[in-house]
Amino acid sequence: MSRKFSRKMSISIALIMLLNMLVPVFSFAATSMWFDYRNGKISGGIYTADPDSVTVQAKDAVGEYHQFTSGVVGSYFQYDDDNKTYYYLHFSETMDFEPVDIKFTEGSDSELVLTKDEYGYYQGVDDSSVSLDVYRMTGTHEFINKLGGSYLSKGDTILSFTPETTLTPDMIGHQYISIKLPYQYLTGIYSKYEPSNTSASDFQLVTETGSVSAEELLPLHNFYDDPNSEFNRFALKFPEPIQKGVTYKLVLSPSSEGNEIKLASAGSGYLAEVRYGEYLTHTTADETFYYFSAQNVSKFHNITLKNNDPIPGPNLDPIAPPPIVPTPPVVEIGTQPINAEEFDNAQNGKISVQLEDGTKKLQLPANTSSLLGDNELVVYGDGFAITLSASELETLLYELSEEQLKDANIEITIESASTFEKNRQIKSAVLPANTKVSTAGSAVHFNFNIKTSDDQTLSLHDLNTPLRLALEVSENANTDLVGVYLLNEDGELEYLGSDLNENGELVVDVSKTGKLLVLAYDKTFEDVKKELWAHDMIKKVSALHLFQGDENGNFNPSGNLSRAEFSAVLSRLLKLETKSIDSPASFEDVQTNDWYSGYVQAVKNAGLLNGDAEGNFNPNQDITREQMAVVLGRLLELGGFKNSEREQALAFSDNEQISEWAAHYIQLAVQAGLINGKDNGKFDPNALLTRAEAAKIFALLHKL
Repeated sequence: MSRKFSRKMSISIALIMLLNMLVPVFSFAATSMWFDYRNGKISGGIYTADPDSVTVQAKDAVGEYHQFTSGVVGSYFQYDDDNKTYYYLHFSETMDFEPVDIKFTEGSDSELVLTKDEYGYYQGVDDSSVSLDVYRMTGTHEFINKLGGSYLSKGDTILSFTPETTLTPDMIGHQYISIKLPYQYLTGIYSKYEPSNTSASDFQLVTETGSVSAEELLPLHNFYDDPNSEFNRFALKFPEPIQKGVTYKLVLSPSSEGNEIKLASAGSGYLAEVRYGEYLTHTTADETFYYFSAQNVSKFHNITLKNNDPIPGPNLDPIAPPPIVPTPPVVEIGTQPINAEEFDNAQNGKISVQLEDGTKKLQLPANTSSLLGDNELVVYGDGFAITLSASELETLLYELSEEQLKDANIEITIESASTFEKNRQIKSAVLPANTKVSTAGSAVHFNFNIKTSDDQTLSLHDLNTPLRLALEVSENANTDLVGVYLLNEDGELEYLGSDLNENGELVVDVSKTGKLLVLAYDKTFEDVKKELWAHDMIKKVSALHLFQGDENGNFNPSGNLSRAEFSAVLSRLLKLETKSIDSPASFEDVQTNDWYSGYVQAVKNAGLLNGDAEGNFNPNQDITREQMAVVLGRLLELGGFKNSEREQALAFSDNEQISEWAAHYIQLAVQAGLINGKDNGKFDPNALLTRAEAAKIFALLHKL
């Protein structure tokens, strides 16, 4: 059964909400629908990663199936352990018969049949291992090497976590976390805090910049919980909002007594977790409910608490132990490991790996860089390819310690999005005015993690060196408008690039993990009509994010470009290094705090644009056609472009107005097809370059 098939059913949305808030999500998919004899209506819902592919059918008494009308995607959704989104798909249908069974189908190969029980519910179980919950955040626990049955000492670190969202009305962050200490649900064994010994001030959150003590310790236990689990979980409120992207350590404060938290007995297979969100209560006439509405969770599995007691027994001669048979490593479903032997199959400096169908995670040994040597690893998947070199991997892992990397694995998740998911991401994106985007190729969710030997996951969100990723472009896409975008957590699209390779794929250098989409970016301007000769070129440079309009939605095609603006556009196109410079600016009239300072320095360092004899750049002076052509010529020359007819004279009727020092570069730009004369046969070297002319030139330059 497909893992992405719905993983949990309920009779009503209200019940789903209650279950999500009050109890853990099941690790298997229990499903249920209900038939109402009074009105013949059967209803229920399912969590699925791909709502478009799900159909529901009811079988009548003669064995024929009748298909439900399409389901309705609700506003509720959850995530699996890889933060893949599962949507609640609700079905409701009126039948003139009582169904014998109900069949859910996803695509062509996943099927789940629900049969009726004695209470009139249609029940079914998909035993695929999927755990649905809120969005996962990065976290680690510090229960390693702790003794079972012992108390945590004052100053001990309990765990750490990094929130991934701040979905509060004021967007400043929640003030609560909830903790579930190590436990085994099936055996009823729980670690606990001692309520008579424990107060809020016994806990601190520590960051790189300081620490803060909790101001409230709050209960999290209800009548439906295992009675043995009381005091196993609790919530803490802190006086300051807990911020997205900051790593926090939860510690027992130096003022604690060391008698607050007692760990469960020695053993393995314990679970624990930390959640980030809001603490809520609900009071009825008979009972007050305490629950935690989480935005993020980090779950810890297979925790072992040590046994430090020697095992008593008679003093006998030692007996040779039986030979140890190595146990094959456990590989998670959907994970494709690359073994050391596969690195011997290099061809032309490349080691190619094709991901198998259903694979969403690539697992590499931590010493992959040494196994690669001078080769590159190219991984091909559904609509994408990623290239890794030894130097890139060494840089990515540079800040990790030897202990963290010992017996660790590199896990690269690149999961293709469904059509439904693509459309949902596009609809959720925050766009500038007068801008439309549409899907134009692949969409993937990309993550880069280190899995340590003790099953801890270290997520690298911001990569300290970019990785090369190629994404497919749809056959019918307008390649002048396509680009790769990162959909960030604020719903904004970050443009990554529009460079096409020889296979028609978009190739970008990715420095952040997350959701990557190939989109067509279509921006319109109030003063750019379809009849304008530069209409298509302006569309293209807007999609390249080289130009922006003004606050009134105009492009101003007949306006001019200052030398500073020209430097900025050129730097963006060529992806020149434009980081702020600490040293004094190279020109007398350019200060380090000017918005264009980095761009001006970049084009100067590239040898493309210089200042005058007095050491001025004249950033606010409009650039002329001649100055523009010289920059293009220099760029072509630096790129190895050869003028086969260098001695041929320029064929403009105003050649005498062209500066002698500029003629050679203008000839290069003309031969490359980047510039030409005006309708009257003149080049008009001293005329100011218009924004429409610049749009055409940069659009053509991008194709070279």
